[in-house]
Amino acid sequence: MNNLEQQAHSHIKRGWFVHPLRPASKIPATNHGKDDATLDPEKVSEWWRRNPNFNVGVSTGPSGLCVLDADHGLASMEEFEAWRVRNRIPETYAVRSGRRPDFGVQMYFRGSVKDGKFELDGVSGDIKSAGGLVLAAGSVHPDTREVYQAIYGDVPVAPMPEAVLELARKSRAAASVQDDGEPITHDRNSRLTSIAGRLRNAGLTAAALEAALLQTNLDRCPDPLDEEEVKRIAANVARYKPADEPVAVTIGGKSSDAHGPQDEPFTGDWSVLFHTREDTENTPDPVFLIRDFLQDESVTGIIGPARARKSIVTLNIIHALLTGERLFGKFEVKNKPERVVYLCPESGKKSLGRRIRNMGLLPYVGESLFFTSMNSDPVALNDPRLLAAMKGAVVFIDTAIRFFKGDENSSEYMKAFGEQCHGLVRHGVKAVVLLHHTAKGAENVTLESGRGSGDFGGFLTCCWGTTLSDYEDAYNAQSLMSCVKQRDFQADSFKLAPSGNQDDFFLQYVEGSANARVQVGAKEKAGKAKALAFARANPDVTAQAMQRALAEQGVAYSESACRGMLRGVRALKITESSSNVLHQQIPTTTHVT
Repeated sequence: MNNLEQQAHSHIKRGWFVHPLRPASKIPATNHGKDDATLDPEKVSEWWRRNPNFNVGVSTGPSGLCVLDADHGLASMEEFEAWRVRNRIPETYAVRSGRRPDFGVQMYFRGSVKDGKFELDGVSGDIKSAGGLVLAAGSVHPDTREVYQAIYGDVPVAPMPEAVLELARKSRAAASVQDDGEPITHDRNSRLTSIAGRLRNAGLTAAALEAALLQTNLDRCPDPLDEEEVKRIAANVARYKPADEPVAVTIGGKSSDAHGPQDEPFTGDWSVLFHTREDTENTPDPVFLIRDFLQDESVTGIIGPARARKSIVTLNIIHALLTGERLFGKFEVKNKPERVVYLCPESGKKSLGRRIRNMGLLPYVGESLFFTSMNSDPVALNDPRLLAAMKGAVVFIDTAIRFFKGDENSSEYMKAFGEQCHGLVRHGVKAVVLLHHTAKGAENVTLESGRGSGDFGGFLTCCWGTTLSDYEDAYNAQSLMSCVKQRDFQADSFKLAPSGNQDDFFLQYVEGSANARVQVGAKEKAGKAKALAFARANPDVTAQAMQRALAEQGVAYSESACRGMLRGVRALKITESSSNVLHQQIPTTTHVT
């Protein structure tokens, strides 16, 4: 095993997702780049057997890392140490990059923030986290051919300090003015040209512009442009003086350049963007763990209001997976996993232990069922011990927000969490099941009614919604299960009835309940009526203002629900206005009899 492969294996033992880059390059050596990052040692060995000189890329998002990459402003280890201490940045695992002549340093911290740029006390560089990529120690810099070296190799990774959080906040505020910071999935040439224009106008030299654009291409393009193409864009933009007006203006998705020629048409092999016939032919059909309910290699959601039996539904699924008995007496278990891991910091050990015993699952505990509770020590999803336990398992996370890092309303943070969950599947987890609360005031359970960013529903393979027919009689009420997001199978909504024994927690499928619906209660109807009345009287207010006003009236309505209602009222107002104008333009016809 050579040095680069050893580095890759040492990093996955830390819980860091790695993938290969071309030798002495930052360009991914696999088709999907960072999306191929893994913790699987067999996959890592396979990659570096193919080419022992592959650089090692660390995907910071699923690894739960924030790397402060100081590119410019330091000339020596002594200057770095003085700068670090002066700015209250703690000692942590760090790597000297291959950048020369600058003394570039990458400081690793636990946590996740939005990627961006930073400048602190004369030192500048990048914040690489939710969507970032860094070269690991042992890798070779593409320009200088210098090797990345661990300088604090034996120091544990420190939690993200306040100084770095503040840099991330400043970076995000600056980016919101200039650029949305979102992944670049289309119009890559024009978007990168536009970014290059802003960087050049800010005073970057040609060399600095090229380096920044190459890094932007890797960090922000899920499918990066070829390195030579990015260098050509940078060279074109660098021809103009920084004092000139911005080089590129994007109109209708196309870049126009007032001073020079348009980008030349791409003449390479564009077919590499797409799946091949052989790849398509050999793609296996979806596999079910539980037929028409839970797919293998999936990230599945269970969403519902508080007290909607999400945890009880979960225990019924766990019982079916362990025993092989039909789920709810209806859905056939097709493939039993090696084990089930249930992470449940929402419940105490006494309560959860009682449920497990009463459902006959005690013999499986410690053999094929492993669970945590609020009494257990906190554990992160990228903890190497937990990753080892989860391989080959179906993993239930109750609730998702307990393992979420950052602002739950942020699209970027939610996407990073989704990437982490799918990274677990690539690592060998059979399926990840995420329990999630609906937002307060959400009337119906839909994919968009979940708490926090709507991107939660976007990364799910499948999502089941659950609610009760009567929350005032929760023990005897029936549950409604509806598949609010489905792929590769058709799923009707259905009802579940409790067994009648309040101690066993089993739920049974209600025959004849396909396509069932739960009626909205009087309280919910009254709340909706107040919300609708407010929206009609105040159609131009913001969703946040409407939410606050309703809360003052005792009505809990989510911001997304307010936004949807306001849009509907505005659309209706426009339609009615158009109809009135049209009616006024039509002359009255007198009928003579």
